[in-house]
Amino acid sequence: MLLRLDDEPDFGSKGAGSSSYPSLGVLPIVGIGGVGKTALAQLIYNDERVANHFKRKWVYVSDDFKLKRIFKELIYDSPGGVFENNISSAAMLKKLKDEFKDKRFLIVLDDVWDETGTTWEELSSALTFGAKGSTILLTTQSPKVAEIMGTMNPIHLEPLEEHDFGRLFELCAFGDEELEPDLKAKLQLIGQQILQKLHGLPLAGRHWEAYVFQKERLVQMWIAQGFIQSKSPGRMSLEDIGSQIFDELADRHFFLSKQDGGYMMHDLIRELAVCVSLDECCVVNDDEPVEIPPTVRHLTFIAAKLDAVREVHKFRKVRTLIFFHEYNPREFYDVLEDILENIKSLRVLDLSYVRMGLKKLPDAICDLSHLRYLDISHTKIRQLPKSFSRLCHLQVLNVKGCFFLYKLTEGMDRLISLRYFYAEPGTISLINGIGKLTNLQELEEFRVARKRGHQIGELKHLRNLRRRLHIRNLENVESKEEAMEAQLKDKHQLNEVSNCWTEDREDRRGDLDMAILEGLEPPCGLKQLSPPLGKLPFLNYLYVLAMPALKLIGVELYENADPVFPSLEFLKLELLEGCEEWSEAHSRQFLPRLRELHIYNCMKLRKAPLPYLTTSFLKVLKEEWLLQLPSLEELQFTRSEELLSLPANLANISSIKKLEISSCPEIKSLPENGLPMLLKELIISQCPSLIERCRKDEGADWLKIAHIPYIRIDDQEIESMTRVSCSGAAADHVCIGAGAEHDDDDNWGNELNCKKGSRRWHFQGSFASAGKKEQLGLDSSAEKQSAARVSPRMKTAGVVMMVGEWFARSVAGKVRDKMTEEAFSSCADDRNVLGDVRAMLKRMEERLPGVHAVIHAAEGRPIRDTSLALWLAELKDAAYEADDILDEFELKELRSHLHDSSKVTALASSALRFLENLFVTDDELRRLGKLVGDLDDICLDIDRKKAELDEYNGKDNSATRETSSFLHDEVIGRDEERNKILDILLSSAHDPDFGDKRAGSSSHPSLGVLPIVGMGGVGKTTLAQLVYNDQLVADHFELRRWVYVSDDFNLNKIVKELVYDMAFDPRFDDIRSGEIQAKLQDATRNVRFLFVLDDVWDETGSKWKQLRDALASGARGSTILVTTQSPLVAETMGTMEPIKLEVLGQDDFWRLFERCAFGDKVLDLELARKLELIGREISGKLHGLPLAGKAMGSLLRRRLEEQFWTTISESEWWEDDFAVENILPSLGLSYQHLSTNLKQCFAYTSIFPKGHVFDKERLVQMWIAQGFIHPKPEGRTRPEDLGSQMFDELTNRYFFLPTLNNKHVMHDLMRDLAVFVSWDECFVVDDEPAEIPPTVRHLALRTTKLDAVRGVCKFRKLRTIILLNEYDSEDFYHVLEEMLENLKSIRVLDLSNIRMGKKKLPDAICDLPHLRFLDLSCTKTRHLPKSFSRICHLQVLNLNSCRFKKMAEGMNRLIKLRHLYADAETISLIDGIGKLTELQELAEFRVTRKRGHQIGELKELRNLRRRLTIQNLENVENKEEAMEAKLKDKLHLDSLWLNRKPDIHSAGDREKEILEGLEPHCNLKELRIQHYGGTTSPDWLVRNQHLTNLESVYLNNCARCESLPPLGQLPFLKLLHLMSLPVKRIGAEFYGDAEQAFPSLETLKFESLKEWEEWSEADGRQFLARLRVLHFYDCLRLRKAPLLYLTSSPLVELSLKHCGDLGSALPGCLQILSSLNQLELYHYAHRTEICLSNLSELRELHLYHCPELSLHGGLRSLAKMRDMETEGCPKLYETSQPGQEYGERELRSLCHLQTDENLINNVWFALGRLSSLRNLALHSCSDLVSFTVEQEEWFQQQTSLEHLQFLNCPNLQALPTSLATVSSIKKLSIGNCPKIGSLPNSGVPMSVKEVRIWGCPSLSDRCRKDRGPDWPKIDHIPRVCIDDEIIQMT
Repeated sequence: MLLRLDDEPDFGSKGAGSSSYPSLGVLPIVGIGGVGKTALAQLIYNDERVANHFKRKWVYVSDDFKLKRIFKELIYDSPGGVFENNISSAAMLKKLKDEFKDKRFLIVLDDVWDETGTTWEELSSALTFGAKGSTILLTTQSPKVAEIMGTMNPIHLEPLEEHDFGRLFELCAFGDEELEPDLKAKLQLIGQQILQKLHGLPLAGRHWEAYVFQKERLVQMWIAQGFIQSKSPGRMSLEDIGSQIFDELADRHFFLSKQDGGYMMHDLIRELAVCVSLDECCVVNDDEPVEIPPTVRHLTFIAAKLDAVREVHKFRKVRTLIFFHEYNPREFYDVLEDILENIKSLRVLDLSYVRMGLKKLPDAICDLSHLRYLDISHTKIRQLPKSFSRLCHLQVLNVKGCFFLYKLTEGMDRLISLRYFYAEPGTISLINGIGKLTNLQELEEFRVARKRGHQIGELKHLRNLRRRLHIRNLENVESKEEAMEAQLKDKHQLNEVSNCWTEDREDRRGDLDMAILEGLEPPCGLKQLSPPLGKLPFLNYLYVLAMPALKLIGVELYENADPVFPSLEFLKLELLEGCEEWSEAHSRQFLPRLRELHIYNCMKLRKAPLPYLTTSFLKVLKEEWLLQLPSLEELQFTRSEELLSLPANLANISSIKKLEISSCPEIKSLPENGLPMLLKELIISQCPSLIERCRKDEGADWLKIAHIPYIRIDDQEIESMTRVSCSGAAADHVCIGAGAEHDDDDNWGNELNCKKGSRRWHFQGSFASAGKKEQLGLDSSAEKQSAARVSPRMKTAGVVMMVGEWFARSVAGKVRDKMTEEAFSSCADDRNVLGDVRAMLKRMEERLPGVHAVIHAAEGRPIRDTSLALWLAELKDAAYEADDILDEFELKELRSHLHDSSKVTALASSALRFLENLFVTDDELRRLGKLVGDLDDICLDIDRKKAELDEYNGKDNSATRETSSFLHDEVIGRDEERNKILDILLSSAHDPDFGDKRAGSSSHPSLGVLPIVGMGGVGKTTLAQLVYNDQLVADHFELRRWVYVSDDFNLNKIVKELVYDMAFDPRFDDIRSGEIQAKLQDATRNVRFLFVLDDVWDETGSKWKQLRDALASGARGSTILVTTQSPLVAETMGTMEPIKLEVLGQDDFWRLFERCAFGDKVLDLELARKLELIGREISGKLHGLPLAGKAMGSLLRRRLEEQFWTTISESEWWEDDFAVENILPSLGLSYQHLSTNLKQCFAYTSIFPKGHVFDKERLVQMWIAQGFIHPKPEGRTRPEDLGSQMFDELTNRYFFLPTLNNKHVMHDLMRDLAVFVSWDECFVVDDEPAEIPPTVRHLALRTTKLDAVRGVCKFRKLRTIILLNEYDSEDFYHVLEEMLENLKSIRVLDLSNIRMGKKKLPDAICDLPHLRFLDLSCTKTRHLPKSFSRICHLQVLNLNSCRFKKMAEGMNRLIKLRHLYADAETISLIDGIGKLTELQELAEFRVTRKRGHQIGELKELRNLRRRLTIQNLENVENKEEAMEAKLKDKLHLDSLWLNRKPDIHSAGDREKEILEGLEPHCNLKELRIQHYGGTTSPDWLVRNQHLTNLESVYLNNCARCESLPPLGQLPFLKLLHLMSLPVKRIGAEFYGDAEQAFPSLETLKFESLKEWEEWSEADGRQFLARLRVLHFYDCLRLRKAPLLYLTSSPLVELSLKHCGDLGSALPGCLQILSSLNQLELYHYAHRTEICLSNLSELRELHLYHCPELSLHGGLRSLAKMRDMETEGCPKLYETSQPGQEYGERELRSLCHLQTDENLINNVWFALGRLSSLRNLALHSCSDLVSFTVEQEEWFQQQTSLEHLQFLNCPNLQALPTSLATVSSIKKLSIGNCPKIGSLPNSGVPMSVKEVRIWGCPSLSDRCRKDRGPDWPKIDHIPRVCIDDEIIQMT
């Protein structure tokens, strides 16, 4: 429509609104707010066709239809600026006419509300002079506006249709995130529900008033109000934080950006803002009378009536006043004065729109002590009040546009908080001593004068200056030293600096000006080279050095000079890493006297003006930089009359395609080496001598150029030997260099602007050195040293503050609770103690904010100052004491509440009872008094200490693990080492010298030990994981195990892990050491194994020898891979030369670091380049250590910002003083940037010994017990969830490493770091002498010495005790009793490793008022003390493996208990468990009729999670009783098991009613129902869209349930197991009414369905589309199953055991299930013929007792088969014809075969040669008597066979006679073959290492040692066992 309007004859007359203006059309877009009117207008406005067709303008109108403002936006693109003051309406109309006359324009008026039309008439009449087709596009919510203004029918915009709105919503909600299909499907379901509530409104699916927000201005107001706080004193300014917050709001569509850089807010969003701030924010206008709320804090006036403004003075708490209207100057002054005298809380005052005609502000403004933001810009103010300097908090002062302000008040330099001073340059110069305003962020111009307070030294302390600084009048600087006082080099935030002398000065100071500029060296981050150096007439030397941020050298350098650089002779550009272009001077004479040009290390330079050098003086062109130009394609030498020769090595610049040499008469010849071979074009002109030498066929240099396709000499084309067409198109003119040495130069300055008189110039950014690069060398013995013992260096390094926010939250919260005003006021006045307590608590509360501030500043910082460290230690003690006291008060109150069973309604009674229980002794009162006194003393100096910490931090912030075989990340840079290890491992079995390459294992030639040695964090474990998981290794070794050893070489633990693949299991506790080692020998005998022993420290070798001896019987090639930091360990254990792992090379380490730091993030190219420069600097400090690279990269990836990365790079943790021993600075940095609570949680881990395996849940519970984790009071997040998030964050930052079994470990280096930061509070006591710090709070005891344990009693402030060793039971009991009597602050007590002789705990444990975590598991405790219920704060109680017969009374009083770990029998002993309402888990609840054990106990347990099993449901009487459990309210339960006793007679319908009452929440994921007696399923399982989150369903032994619920409609069901159900048919009711049945089901099992006959398909619907596992067990009547309909299922496992006759379905499905990996047929008695040739992926085949089963096509097509077992299938090959299996096909992957004679009888036909067979078992061959010749030959071909078995062959009389020729056999087993009379005459293979014979009487007798006739045939075998008796072991 818009594009054809100028062709419409009736354009402009389609509506009444504008019929008198035929050239102007108005098209309205009408719709409700948020429907997308503005978005549609933007879409049209930005269309390329519209842009080409119209002159365009966009004006945002809203309800402020002010003509003047709209005119200004149409003329100037902005309504602000100086134009507002100076331009008249007539002049504005003229400008508007000039702007649009005879032009076809499109104007968008967005969001118009003016329904009167009066202003519109004026506007439309002013726009009638445009060309025909000019259009106004109007967006409005008002149909009346559209009717008044429109000339065309409006576009009515409706909400989006459901489909389109869904697309928009999905795009905004999911973006480009790749989600797991099940999760996305769930979110889409929830999204559909949300979608219905949004009514198709686009804005609601995503997340705009006339006011245009300026980002910087709004952020400054936020700061003024204190909304923005820096979390820690650092280099990130408040403005930067505010900018980030603003950007986040904009990203969420709360702000919308305009083209002019401003921001707007949509009406709906503004209405939301108004809604959430009704009580504090208010806008007063004339149109809508509004009642200002009495609580108002922020006021804006757009009202024209002053009466409304006069009322403001009564709102004395107002903090913001903004006026958007002009008032009568005299009247407004009086009102303003009244306001300022009454409202003293003002922080923001904006008078910029008032346009006062007064000359000064009221004096009362000087008394606004809180004022931080004052804007009086564009007013006619002439002077400020005399006392203006009293506004010490003022941060922003805007007097821009105050052209009449000719004088400032005295003392402006006292406004020390001032951050922004916006003023005209002349006004700024009025401030005397501006250098005292050290917080200034911007200073647009500084005019140097000789007058004191205006000298250049004033800039010295203005270190925070940003953006641009223009220094004028430099002639007033006397010397270089004076210039250096400005310290420009330290102003790192400056982007542009301009230095200027007065242009018309007559003195010529030459060298002095040069020296001054040397003193004005700018920072290296300068981004613009702006001084017009090209105008300087005497400049002869210019050196531009080390400015990495400089991108362009261009016209700003030359300005209008002609010639440009008239005197410059020497030019050098160096280390301009970011510079991309050097522009020419646009036809002016350029560098006419240049003699030398040097360009070094400018690798990104792509354009340089070499062709424009008009010099006749250039003699020297440095060759070095030309040699390293990777992109140079075109090179020109022009008008260089003194240039004597071309670069000698020009031929080496292979990228050059075009070379031009003109007007260089002194060049006599081409270089001796000729020109580049890839040169395509050569032009030579006005070079007489050179031209002569290049004549075709005649010239001496012709052969040097004959290969060039295009040659032009003096405008004549010369045909060369290889002439081809050449476009001659010029590429970029590039002159770049790299790698050149610096020329020696005495001047290393930094000059920015020089005027006439200078002859020498240096331009150099400060080149920040990365500091000395020292080789990282960690002594192995130092690394091995236990980190639990703190080095003296750690202690001298200072205290590390570790109290943190947990104290501030918990203690402060407790104090506030105790300070409840009503409680105190309600108590009797005559209780003197009450007044004392209240006063002390009040004083404590007053001290807490200051304490919190200091703690926050000191958190995790190494404090060097001794006095500060001691003061902080006192502060920590007081903090801990406060927490303990308040905790005890809370306990007393809790106990009082528990003992008071009556309902207390009166608050006074409650408070009185609390106080009576609170202070029962004078000691407690004195203790509180002492604490408050200590806090008073500490806080006397708190402000000064806080300042010290802030200053200290300002310098810095200015910005073991259990391992497993599981490999988590891609491995970089270890290919060489991996391949070397693989070569050793895979060739070991055939290496004759294997196991004997060193002395370590010469006595065990079959066992090799290969050590990997390297320092901590270098990647030894990762390399071992890489090798361990290699497929070649997995195929080569029969047995693989991974054991993490650490510094505890516990032989029993290691052996258990090698035997059982687990170390800690109660089943193996009682196995003796000798027995377990014998089991290890048996498990490894004649087996080729690979064992990894990770992180070994045992240098003695004694325990290793025992382990080595137990492993000596393995097959040849067996290997142990050892990783260690100790070369001595490698020497002691190794039998081969160790793999010495060094740090990664620079390139490999950068690849690793880059991947960890950047990930897959796509960054802006400029930001990416900057971060790469900083990143390379940081990575250089990490010493190539992979762990450090991962940790640091993970830290950096969280904020891809230049400032943050710079802060990291410059942190003081890099200094040697803090590189404590083997604690890497990078890891310390990662710690430093954790949040406060994360630091505390991480530090706490140091009490666990090296190699500790962390259980995430258990550690989080300890953190909670210590008070480190506090969720927000109003939030729903559990402390456990918050702790889990914190643990995950630590894991993501590599502080923890995950293992395969969902446990976590910690790398040694990380643990060392934890020890360092917590050395004064956390300690591990072992057998080596060490001094425990007196400040210790958390202690782990792994010492065997009971005296050391007894000594713990003196550390009375302990909060954690973890015992890690076993002690003599009787003696230890008394030590424990003494500990509990003395250590009253304990919160965590872990006794789980103790085996106490007594069956109960000491009674003293009941007097631990703070105890929250108690672990008694595996202690064999039988009784708890009678008063155990007094431990009211207990949160975690672990009683696993403790067999209680009786529980202490009152256990239901432990109302804080959150986690109870115990067996079901123990839990059932607790009466009234329902009172433990905080319980998070309850594994099993047994229902009885006894009070306290009925199902109603579950009612209040709303927080239960994970799994709940309810047993004995027969004890529930009816539905109403069942409903008392309120399972439907337990939204956190994942799994529910419902069960009744199986031998109870069914209650029929009553059971269904009971189950109906047990309806779970819809979040449930797993449901198990057992022994249900109802005939139909409960309704909640039948209803559609109820339990939609179910993933697993088990229905078991439901004896009367004849039909199944419609489980097929469950969208996320993955596993379904149906067992022992009386169903006969499964059909449509099973699938439900969903379009796709079982869309997510992966595993389906039917078991013991004895009546089941038929399973029907899903009536043409798709079903089981994701099924992978299908089992039928004991379904003997089943005759029909939809196996043929599983064509789309990715089935991998099919099993039928004792199943009915499925007819053709079984063989048919085996033709289509090509993805099948495993097939099992057991006891399938029905005649069936199957073909397996299509099962190309089959790996396992088990066919047992299928007497009628026949196989068509045989087996030999199954190339991937690894495991096959067949037995009792006599007709297997009945239909196959002999000979059809011969050919190339073979079972090349088969490793294990167990069969009877059916396959052996036709062995070549059935099996062929089995090249990979290792284990062969002939089992149950009842008809086999002896072996045929064919079978004997087949045996001889099995060259890989290692274990041969003859089992249960009752008629077999002889073994194969050729047995001795099978030289690969290592183990021979003969069992239950009674007729075998002897071994073959040739004996058994010499390779056999073990023979086992049983159930063969004759053979056993012949093989008796020393007396049996066949003994000589086996006497060489190391291990012989006959009838379970070992008769030989060597």
